[in-house]
Amino acid sequence: RSPSRSAAAPCRTSRSALADRDFKVFGKYKGTVTEIVPEGAFVDIGADMQGFLPILQISDRRVRDVRDFLKEGQEVQVWINRGYREGAEPQLTMRASKVPVPVN
Repeated sequence: RSPSRSAAAPCRTSRSALADRDFKVFGKYKGTVTEIVPEGAFVDIGADMQGFLPILQISDRRVRDVRDFLKEGQEVQVWINRGYREGAEPQLTMRASKVPVPVN
């Protein structure tokens, strides 16, 4: 579960041409870090809402401080993690090792 935003930290999502895209679980997307919190980061992937990138999904290495790995405004490659539902805030991962390889 992603942390809730405080009233002092409004959602800074911008509507883009990608807003109506059909997002898929384990789909790969380019995003921009919009806000960093102790539990992870919010990433704009071009939707009306931002996805949440939990601290455990930032790197295969141990992450003690999100700011050691990410900066606001940084472009990142992310995948939508399991548990995404239409209309819900997607949970993201940057850990390619956690994304299943498609079987032909």
